[in-house]
Amino acid sequence: RLLPRGNIVYVKTFQAVVSAVESGLCRFGVLPIENSSAGGVMEVYDLLRRYGAYIAGEYVMPVRHCLLGVKGAELCDIRHVYSHSQALMQCRDFLSSHPSWECLPEVNTAVAARNIAQRGDITCAAVASKEAAELYGLEILKENINEQSGNYTRFIVVAPRPIFVRGADKLSLFLSLPHVSGSLAGLLDVFAEAGINLVKIESRPIRKKNWEYYFYIDAAADITNPCVRAAMAEAEQHAEYLEVLGACKSSI
Repeated sequence: RLLPRGNIVYVKTFQAVVSAVESGLCRFGVLPIENSSAGGVMEVYDLLRRYGAYIAGEYVMPVRHCLLGVKGAELCDIRHVYSHSQALMQCRDFLSSHPSWECLPEVNTAVAARNIAQRGDITCAAVASKEAAELYGLEILKENINEQSGNYTRFIVVAPRPIFVRGADKLSLFLSLPHVSGSLAGLLDVFAEAGINLVKIESRPIRKKNWEYYFYIDAAADITNPCVRAAMAEAEQHAEYLEVLGACKSSI
C-alpha cells in the first residue's frame, strides 16, 4: 500500500493537491488523469510537468453520475446544471437531450452538490454521485446519466520524488523533441524495435514556444529490465528533453 491509513487532507483544486505534496503537507496526493469516455484531464498533465510531481501508483474506479436536485425538485424544474467540466463531458448525451439547460463548471462534483444544497433553488441541479446526494440531503432526479455504462476514471498517486515500486510494469515519461520532420517517428521506432508497447501518447503545448509540444507517454515496460533501460538511453539521444515521471503497477 502506498497510501497510509492516517489523516486525509481534502483540498478544492487539482493544483492544491500537487502543492500540498510539494510543500510536504501530504506524503502523497491523488488526482484523476483520464476517463474512459471523456479522455485525459489536461490540467493534471500540465501540473505534473510544471511542479515536477512523480507518479507512484494508479487506480481505476467505476464512475456513475446522477443528476441531483433539492427536495421537491423535478426534471421539469431544472434550468441550470453544475459540475466539474469532466463530469459534464461524461454526461453530454443526457445533458444535450435537454437543450434549455445551462451547464456550468464547478471546482468538482462534490462542491457542485454542496452548493446546490446550500442554494436551495429547485431550478438548479448538480451532476454528482449517489454518495453526494446522501451527504448533502439531495434528491436523485436521474441515475446513471453518464454517456457510457462502463464509465471509468483512472486516478494517479503523486509523490514529490520518484518512487519505483517492486513489480512495476508501467513507465510514464515526459519528453520534447526537435521541431523537425521525422523526430517523433524516430523516437517511436526506438520503442518499437525494443518491443515496448506504448499504451498512451498525449501532447501538451510548450509554453513560450507556439505550436511546439511536450509528449506524455505511458509504456508497458519494467524499468529494471536491461532492454528497457537500453531503449530509454537511446530515446534520450532522440529527445531534447526526457524525464521519467514514474513507474507503477498498471491497474488496467
